[in-house]
Amino acid sequence: MLRMVDEQAKRLVADGFEYDSAVRRAVDDVRANTTRNIKRQRKNMAKNVVIKASIVGKISALVHKGLSIKDAIRAYLEGISSHIEGARDSLAMRKSAVEHGYFSRFIGELNREGLLPVLNSSALDDEIGRELWALSAGKGGVAKNKQAKQIADIIFKTRDSMRKRQNEAGADITQVEGYVMPQRHDTHKMFKAGEEKWVKDMTPLLDKKRSFGGDYESLEAAMRAAYRAMVSGTRLNDPLDVNPKLFQFDGPENLAKSVSQSRQLHFKDYDSWDAWNNEYGMRGLNEGVIDAIRYDANNIALMERFGTNPEAMLKAVIAEIKRMFRDKIAKEGELGIDKKVQDMIDAALGKDMMAAHPTVARVGTNIRAFNNVTMLGGAVISSLTDIPMKSLEYKFQGKSWLSSTVQPFLDIAQGLKSKKDRIEFASLTGVGFESMIADIGGRFSAQDNLSNKAAKVQRIFFKLNGLAWWTDSHKNAMGRVMSHDLGLKQGVAFADLDKDTRRLFGNFNIKEADWDIARKSVTTMEDGRSYIFPNNIENQAVREKLIGYFVDRSDIGVPTPGAREQRIATLGTQRGTAVGEAVRLLMQFKSFPITVVTKVWGRALYGKGKADIPAMAYLMLQTMAFGYMAQAAKDLVKGRTPKDPTRVETAFAALGQGGGAGILGDILLADGAGFGRSATQIFSGPTFGRFDDLFKIYSAGVRGGGSKAQIARTAISAVPFNNLFYTRAALENLLIHAMMEDLNPGYLRRMERNMNRTYGQQLLFK
Repeated sequence: MLRMVDEQAKRLVADGFEYDSAVRRAVDDVRANTTRNIKRQRKNMAKNVVIKASIVGKISALVHKGLSIKDAIRAYLEGISSHIEGARDSLAMRKSAVEHGYFSRFIGELNREGLLPVLNSSALDDEIGRELWALSAGKGGVAKNKQAKQIADIIFKTRDSMRKRQNEAGADITQVEGYVMPQRHDTHKMFKAGEEKWVKDMTPLLDKKRSFGGDYESLEAAMRAAYRAMVSGTRLNDPLDVNPKLFQFDGPENLAKSVSQSRQLHFKDYDSWDAWNNEYGMRGLNEGVIDAIRYDANNIALMERFGTNPEAMLKAVIAEIKRMFRDKIAKEGELGIDKKVQDMIDAALGKDMMAAHPTVARVGTNIRAFNNVTMLGGAVISSLTDIPMKSLEYKFQGKSWLSSTVQPFLDIAQGLKSKKDRIEFASLTGVGFESMIADIGGRFSAQDNLSNKAAKVQRIFFKLNGLAWWTDSHKNAMGRVMSHDLGLKQGVAFADLDKDTRRLFGNFNIKEADWDIARKSVTTMEDGRSYIFPNNIENQAVREKLIGYFVDRSDIGVPTPGAREQRIATLGTQRGTAVGEAVRLLMQFKSFPITVVTKVWGRALYGKGKADIPAMAYLMLQTMAFGYMAQAAKDLVKGRTPKDPTRVETAFAALGQGGGAGILGDILLADGAGFGRSATQIFSGPTFGRFDDLFKIYSAGVRGGGSKAQIARTAISAVPFNNLFYTRAALENLLIHAMMEDLNPGYLRRMERNMNRTYGQQLLFK
């Protein structure tokens, strides 16, 4: 405290105070600050005691209902497919609910004012940024463009409400003057520039009075320390914090303490900040706003569910649960749960997403992004198999077999409505805007932290290949259907709801009181139908329960990896480590089949308390049928006749394409005609599979023929955007076939012979 008084007094003297007055002022400031922090700490401690008792009670209740210790913990952190009450009311669901709640209201407000295209275009980023800078200082009104001011006001309002909510959860985040968006330093750019250049470039841009607390013997030394800390991936401790949280936060992993940290690098003005962001920043304004909402939503969910120090809370809870059920653990042989539980905790806290080595993480991220834009051009065709999986989800929600089979096709028609209409419904239901928050790629790959340029390229790619429209439209329509179904039940008391609705509500801990609040918010739209829109519910807790319900069911109906699937796909490893990046490369594109197994098959096996045999048979047959249709569409794009449906090989290929067999389906899909992927390539992932292509080139050279053709095919496959299903059709039929025949005479004849022998196919154009 004496050191804090001394540092504060020095700053006041530098501002013109007499020394004695400065000391008295500093003592008063530190005393007031310390008193306030102690009160907050006491409040947080009391809240954490209540939270711990609640968590222990809920997990132990799940164990008493028949779950194993591991499954009970997984239900609370990630959610499980069981029919047990509370099985889906997980931390992962709560994170999604908070995130989608804020995103949907933010996007909806922009959409209603016609401002969403303006923000997405980045044309007014400079004006919006200047207004945000001014608003953070309590001024505003500097933007000359009316639309820029409106957008800045909406961003500021959203961000400020999330800041206040984090403070209610136990943080102490003050409004920072000169805040535009989170300052994400691109460590790769910093490393490339080098320490000397970075320090030289940054020094003139900084507000020297505010940076590093304004008290340092050498600004250059402080800058060099900051550079080394960021490039090495270690946090720079700030002993010179202008507003230390003394006596306020306990524990080295305290989340409230982390989010309450003051910035150390403060810029002189907006132009200085903009110069830094253009040279060394990682996000444009649009991506930065998305990042900020996602980051704050994650922290809100963690602190509201696990208190100010989630990691310490989780460890204490697990220790208590193990003590309570030690006899059960010993009897049932759950002695080895520690590693699995720790992996769940690390994933829940986002530790697996923290880059141990930023440069290694960047290389792996860019390779996976490259694979996306060179290999997923036909993903929208493969996504035809979403239709039977969506049908089964509608059936699970209580629709008849006929209605649930027809509804996904009606949903496609809904997707053809105006984009503004779809966004409006997305803003009301909380689902159907993944493309707007750059989350489409997550359906097929582990989550990555893409650079600004890579994120933009990938977003354009998924728009061009149709997957953005497909995913948004189907989730949007599903939210609309669920909302209308609940609207039709407005007059039904909780006890009289149909068994399917009550079962699902139980999974999400939606109680009678919650339903009574929700059903009062029914809205009649222009189509004459009644809807219950989650975002129209005033009660925050009920609103987010309903949003979580909508998001979770739509992520199963349109299979989308969640916390559990991402953890399985990364094997609990950390980004930026050699093992972590190797696993992510190995498992790329396997998130989707994993999701089919855990969510779709898991629901069919456990969702109603016992295996749903009719549902499993329906899923197998329908995915095979739609898998065949997807295969036929891909064959036509490649200039081939569809596979002979009477052949056993075709049935296996259709089953694999349909996703009904999960990862096994990928192996069955390995093309036996001699020109497709081998099982080894599929197991090794797309990146390591490319080495197999290089070996084929070498092998062809050794044999004395075909090496030029193999080189050409490998080179073409490595061209980004080359495999968009419509451009690929033109390439195959107008260029590639002729080129391959020229480089390797007899190529087409041999390929057609292999196709005909295996699948009864022929080339359409010869």
